[in-house]
Amino acid sequence: MSFSPIEILNTARRAVPAVDFALGVAGVAAAASIVISFNGNGRTPVIIFGGMLVAMVLLLVFSRLLQLENQALVMAAVVLVWSTVLFFVTFLLLTASAFVFHTPHDWAVFIGAAEAQAEPKAEQPICLRGVGQVMAFSCGHGDGIHIVANVRWNDSDLGLTVRKTPTIDDISVGIIPPNATHLLVGTCEDEWCRVQCGGLKGWSRARFLALESNAFRKVTNVPQNDPQGLPILNGPDGSCDTIGSLAYNGRNVITHICERSPNNSSNWCRITYGVRMSGWVKRENLDEQD
Repeated sequence: MSFSPIEILNTARRAVPAVDFALGVAGVAAAASIVISFNGNGRTPVIIFGGMLVAMVLLLVFSRLLQLENQALVMAAVVLVWSTVLFFVTFLLLTASAFVFHTPHDWAVFIGAAEAQAEPKAEQPICLRGVGQVMAFSCGHGDGIHIVANVRWNDSDLGLTVRKTPTIDDISVGIIPPNATHLLVGTCEDEWCRVQCGGLKGWSRARFLALESNAFRKVTNVPQNDPQGLPILNGPDGSCDTIGSLAYNGRNVITHICERSPNNSSNWCRITYGVRMSGWVKRENLDEQD
């Protein structure tokens, strides 16, 4: 009775011909994992070699039983060897499918071939509720001449994301409200700029920043004798509540973004007026300010 691994595997090959197939698949998988490692994916090759090591150990242990004289143990060993081969081949097929087709997704995420699906965020309400949602927001810098701009009403981050470094993959260190004014903006690198809002410092996308002086608008198309003035709503839709108004000759209305209502084709602008009010007015009622 030999204890040589080669002899033990030869015994398994004679008893279970599928062992030859499994060994061939293992060779292909080993070669593929080496190629994969050159592409920067370090987890998949480790998992493949780990699975191969476990399968090989089990195969040697179960194949050793094939050399015994007890027929009951030999039959049990044949079943165990078959089970090991099927498990190993299935493992490699699933890994290959996950790596190439990202299916099954959970296994693709585990081996590092795909990214985990983010939990869907709750849809933002069209009409904001609460006093804090419709108040003007200042970063508090008297010499800050920039505002947050171009952040849509249903933005998933609820404002301007500030990152530790000028890269989209770095961690977020905070969020600046979408209607913020009096930001400090420093040096810019490509599409990123240093920003400060109160004690929050970091980097933000330049396209979400604007000079306050370029954002000023004046009220237009409002009758002089209209006591109601231009309504300011708490959302970009006519169904939202009125939270204030602008006089027919109002000036220095800061415009953060203009966009289409999610319910129809009307255009609305998110504005800040003075130090208290912030909301939405119809685009047709704002004009360039001289």
